[in-house]
Amino acid sequence: MDSEAVRQEIVAIRNVLEDRDHRVIDEGTSHVLAKAEAQTDQAPTGKRWSITISRDKPIRFRESDKKHRYLRVDLWGTLEESLEESGRLLGSLTIRLWSNKEEIYFREGIDSEAIKEAVKQDERDHGRVMSRFHFEGAMQGAWEPKYHFHVGGGGSHREDHEFCWYPEWLDEPRFVYHPMSLILACEFVVANFFPQHFQAISKEQSWRDALLLAQREYVFPYFDLISECRTSEKSVLQHLCEQS
Repeated sequence: MDSEAVRQEIVAIRNVLEDRDHRVIDEGTSHVLAKAEAQTDQAPTGKRWSITISRDKPIRFRESDKKHRYLRVDLWGTLEESLEESGRLLGSLTIRLWSNKEEIYFREGIDSEAIKEAVKQDERDHGRVMSRFHFEGAMQGAWEPKYHFHVGGGGSHREDHEFCWYPEWLDEPRFVYHPMSLILACEFVVANFFPQHFQAISKEQSWRDALLLAQREYVFPYFDLISECRTSEKSVLQHLCEQS
């Protein structure tokens, strides 16, 4: 995918998800997407394109429209494509689930009272990170699936109320998953947390065009790679780990 196609993908995300008929992202997210769009013309040496959405200024979604969920989602990370290997999506995206409802984020008798106080003192009123999902491409030479996701990832960030209890020195298991571009990740969030808006958003032409292009560039070649195992004695997992 070239940088212009990535720019159009970001434009589609902003225009569709900020539309007043089905707004699912915060108003403050517009400048985050505008900054990402500007990066498509500033690729580092050796990269076809590169975009970064920072952890402290993520794409922030509104509260989920699923009844009694009381969850908010944000999305951040770095994605890029190398000039040397066209079509290989590098980098990672992190999806975090937040809640500011005490009966959800605080487990009586399990969590420390200090955690409750720290969350309450946060002036942003974001609450606590309840869960964290990490989608990424394998690092060069690493023994892990070429594309995968895992729960957690990157350690806890106390200053951002990611009070995780999974030991940071343990590696989380990697689950086989297809590559996730920015719009594919946003579609994932909309489908899971904004089901009442999903069908209407899916009918938007610019959104559909960007999704179909991302699928052709990244998802379909991935499944072609998996299909190679039909004539091989290797398992799918082994084959994908050897591709990293």
